[in-house]
This record gives sequence, C-alpha cells and structure tokens, in this order.
Amino acid sequence: MRGVSKEGLKWCTIQPGKPTQNGNNESFNGRFRDECLNAHWFQNVQDARRKIGAWKEDYNQFRPHSALGYRTPAEFAAQFEAPAKAAGGQVPTPDSTPAVLASASNCGLPEADRSLPNAGIS
Repeated sequence: MRGVSKEGLKWCTIQPGKPTQNGNNESFNGRFRDECLNAHWFQNVQDARRKIGAWKEDYNQFRPHSALGYRTPAEFAAQFEAPAKAAGGQVPTPDSTPAVLASASNCGLPEADRSLPNAGIS
C-alpha cells in the first residue's frame, strides 16, 4: 500500500520549501553537515563509513544534547530504566519505536496540512 509502512505507519511528508515543518531533522542535518561532512576529507567509501560511524557513536552515546537537558543519551535513558525495572515494567527499546511512532498520528502537522499527498514513498 502506498504511503504506509509494513508496520502500518503512515508516511508524513513536509511541503516543498517548508523545512520548518521538520525542524528537528533540519537541525540534525545541518549539524551533521557542519561537524562531520565539512570537517573531514574522505579517501574512499570505507574511510567515510569509519569516520561517519565514529561521529554517529559520539553523537548518540557521549555528547550532551540540549533537548535532553544537556545530558548524554545514556544518562537520559538511565532515568527511565531503573524505575521501569523496579516496577517490573518493560523498558522501551529501539525495536519498540514503531509502536510509539504509530501513536503520533498527526505527525506534528497542522490540521490543514494533514491531507498532503505523500511524495511517492512506498
């Protein structure tokens, strides 16, 4: 089915020329370009994979993020793991992300923009 993933999630696209409808992604793309792509020369594909992988690991594991109260992702996740384990609950994992995303049916778009056609993503 066009515009729906195998997990049953709807694809939400932004209007062309409206990057502010996806500010988080645009912010990340700019940071990745400035701090990684523009900062390195890549000799070949393997070199690019190695350098980008190192940047990705630093960004996802060790670097404080303002959106997380200037804590690292590991510190932020730890605040949820201990209470969930103590209560016998399930700790969210990367595999549980689609279920969480499925509950965000409006994709952050204003009501008038929800009927936008998808960009041919299948």
